[in-house]
Amino acid sequence: MLRGCDDHRVTRTADGPADVHSIRRVADEAELRAVFAFLAPLFAADVGGDGDFRLERLLERFNDDQALMLVAVDADEAFRGAALGFRDGPSGVKLQALAVDPAHRRRGIASRLLGDFEQVATGLGGSSIFLGIERAARAFYEANGYSGRGTVLRKSLTGRALAESPSTRQDRLAALRAARARRLATPVSESEPLNRDR
Repeated sequence: MLRGCDDHRVTRTADGPADVHSIRRVADEAELRAVFAFLAPLFAADVGGDGDFRLERLLERFNDDQALMLVAVDADEAFRGAALGFRDGPSGVKLQALAVDPAHRRRGIASRLLGDFEQVATGLGGSSIFLGIERAARAFYEANGYSGRGTVLRKSLTGRALAESPSTRQDRLAALRAARARRLATPVSESEPLNRDR
């Protein structure tokens, strides 16, 4: 996913090639402020510029956690999306913000940002990621292995959950649900012989 600091990809649409996207680290604190200002109007919640506690927390952690602050840009370096986070505790990672410009959604940018963010988090020794969500984003995160109640979701970065793609995980869950449904539909007298010696 991340190859050095840049990962160039061509996104294709029904009309042919679209923008060339690069996912890279945020370059410096000035760019972090610009990326945050780009993201702010993309959220339903009140997210602002300077003085916003979320931006202040990212700026506090910038020197230590710059690797967890990713931006997707087009060939002209215009922002298309970003995933911004930092380490929180001995092995936890907080994904503070992830969003994509509405004009560039449904092209896999958010999935690539999230995947790259998870890869960096794992490389830094993170064992789990947590985040706060808006209701509309729940399905996206659940499809990518996150779970939880309310507005806080988590994902373990250890074991099989990270190695599997979302589609593999969904196929495995569908198979488990089908097996459970078959077990529930089978009468006990057919599935387990009775011990008549009692």
